[in-house]
Formats: sequence, C-alpha cells, structure tokens
Amino acid sequence: MEELTRSLLKRGAVPEARRRYIGDAEYNIGGHGSSRQQIIERNGRGTPMLRNPAFLKHLHYFLYGPDLPEDVIESFKRKVRACGKPFTGSDGLEMADHARQLTRSCGLDIHKATNEFYKLALDCGLDAGDARSVRDTVMRTR
Repeated sequence: MEELTRSLLKRGAVPEARRRYIGDAEYNIGGHGSSRQQIIERNGRGTPMLRNPAFLKHLHYFLYGPDLPEDVIESFKRKVRACGKPFTGSDGLEMADHARQLTRSCGLDIHKATNEFYKLALDCGLDAGDARSVRDTVMRTR
C-alpha cells in the first residue's frame, strides 16, 4: 500500500482534488480543523499514514475515484461542463439539485452517496464550499 501510493504520488497520478481530500483540513467536513491525514496519523499511534489500514479506503479513492455508478458520474460531469466557466453560486445550487435527483432516480443509498458526491464534485473542479453544498443536499434527500 505504501509503495503503490508513493509511486502514484511521485508520478503525479493522483489528481490534486484527491490529494487535498486527504491532506487539507478544509476538505474534511466535520474534522474539527484536522485533515484526514492528521486524524489517521493521530489515531494510528505512530503508524505512518501510508501503512495504516485506515488509509486503504483513501487509496481506493486515489485509484478509482468516487464509488458511484458510471452513468451517475457521467451525468454529473456533463452537467458541470454545461455550467461552463466561471462556475457561479447558482451553478453550485443547480449541481446540488442534480445530485439529489440522481440519488433518487438511481435508488442510491443516501448515506454512501453523500460522501461520494462530495468527492465527485471535488474531482469535477468544484471548490470545497460548492462541493459541500452538493453533499449537504444529497444528505437531505428523502
């Protein structure tokens, strides 16, 4: 796990949004000012993050991206591209509504989809605030 991750990082094969998801406290909603990396290292009692079993799910994200059906990912990406640049606040709300619609229409598990849409939004270039809006909207899906 450690060797693979180091190799991926050295080659630049892990997108910045995925690296920030692990290493940036701003990207860790509910982390109380700590990044996921800091939490893993603190809870690992001296075990380096890349050797800690808690890192395995993050390595999976590094390799494969958000754990959502491919058609859901493609639909979300198309919608982001259709918004164009610059991405506005109203675009963020539109993306959040689209994620909620996809969650409902595809029968996704809301608890799982919440974080996976957050990751997808980050992967698509949304900033942490807009990605959080997507996450929070999916979380409130009924």
